[in-house]
Amino acid sequence: MLISCQATRWLSTLPQSRLATILVSLDCRNNCLFCGAADQRRNRQCGTVDSKIVEAWLRHCAAAGVRLVAFSGAGDPLTHPDFLSFIETAVDLGMHPYAYTQAHCLQPRMVEIMVNNGLQEIAVSVHGANARSHEQATQQPGSFDRTLRGLRILLDGGLRVQTNSVVTRLNATETESLVDLLAGELGVHDMAFSYPRMEGNARAHRELFLSYAEAAHVIRPALARVRSMGKDATVENVPLCYLTTEEYTRLPDYEVMYKDEYHDLCVRPSQVEMHYLSDCEGCQRRPDCTGVDCGYPLSFTAGPHREPHTPVPETNLADMN
Repeated sequence: MLISCQATRWLSTLPQSRLATILVSLDCRNNCLFCGAADQRRNRQCGTVDSKIVEAWLRHCAAAGVRLVAFSGAGDPLTHPDFLSFIETAVDLGMHPYAYTQAHCLQPRMVEIMVNNGLQEIAVSVHGANARSHEQATQQPGSFDRTLRGLRILLDGGLRVQTNSVVTRLNATETESLVDLLAGELGVHDMAFSYPRMEGNARAHRELFLSYAEAAHVIRPALARVRSMGKDATVENVPLCYLTTEEYTRLPDYEVMYKDEYHDLCVRPSQVEMHYLSDCEGCQRRPDCTGVDCGYPLSFTAGPHREPHTPVPETNLADMN
């Protein structure tokens, strides 16, 4: 199971662009309909990885020349009781720490300690421009307000904040409103829009998936809106044939370390779960493209990359049940 990174241009300025993503916790306060890690949570008895194992992984990463270490999980890494010490260890080993979170239950004092321990950047998941769409996605009442409160605390604490929004039929009509809320009103520094993977909970909710063409159609104006504010915006898991050269930000070729079995640490190329379809042959942009997600429903395609860019109607999950 690949735990992939959300890479942005400002991270690529680090020397030796090597990224290690370490899963430290299976605990999550959300249960997102598209969560690819849901199976891991259901199949594991222990909610957190033993701290000694994480510390050993950090030393292994530093010895391998990793410069950026991202703390992630099939849950929220901030729920690990030793998360703050992991940040401190990463810095002591000469690495640049980064974390992904839902930003629930954050307090200013905790953020102050994270900053003092060396954390400078963090990514927060926001999947809707309002409580209705976000909480339909997370299946957690009250999660929208808790996440926005956490975002404000992180920003007030001086951290550089990126948000990631998984684009589905629940929020497809809200991408520009999401930009106005996050980059405009709140002042987050960067935004990422991602296409979900067909794994975990997503397998039971195929009705939420847009086609690549539909996703590009609603992401495109959001990218322009973020960049008009002088901020960076990236897209994940959408093939380049749906984006213009101006819309696409080339990312560095990271190596991704991921947890295969409970105590195993492996190194694979970041494209391990992607492949190329027959009409990708001869494409001039293929060297820069991560290809097509292996779980992408080919029934969405026409040729297979030649769907028209059509408007996406708003979808209420209740209407689909």
